[in-house]
Amino acid sequence: MAKGQFTANNQPKKRGRPRGAVNKTTAIVNQLRPELVQLAFANAMNPDHEHALGWANICCKLCPPSRTTLPTYTIKSNGDAKQDAKLITQAMNDGEISADVAQSALAACRDSVTLLEIESLEETLNRILAERGIA
Repeated sequence: MAKGQFTANNQPKKRGRPRGAVNKTTAIVNQLRPELVQLAFANAMNPDHEHALGWANICCKLCPPSRTTLPTYTIKSNGDAKQDAKLITQAMNDGEISADVAQSALAACRDSVTLLEIESLEETLNRILAERGIA
């Protein structure tokens, strides 16, 4: 066995960096973040700067855009997709949800109806095949 290696019986108790610990580079960047952001934005917004695009990329890394999340909206569904679609459309018309959220919800309704139709067709096809002794 090579000198300095651990055996199966002789393992270190703690391996690697502890949870939550930040490496040195990240710690320095976090400390300098306000100054870095200011410098990056100034250079990115300067069309005469030869590396403006590079600075713009740095801006995106330092201050990533926030990810949008859909708002929570509850519909009291009775299992009728047509009624659900009406409720979603009404909520959009009343301004309770935005048009893009309504579009996503309506697409989910459409997809669930499509799945139900496919299941119904499969059951009907299997029944017909069984009646004719094919399946």
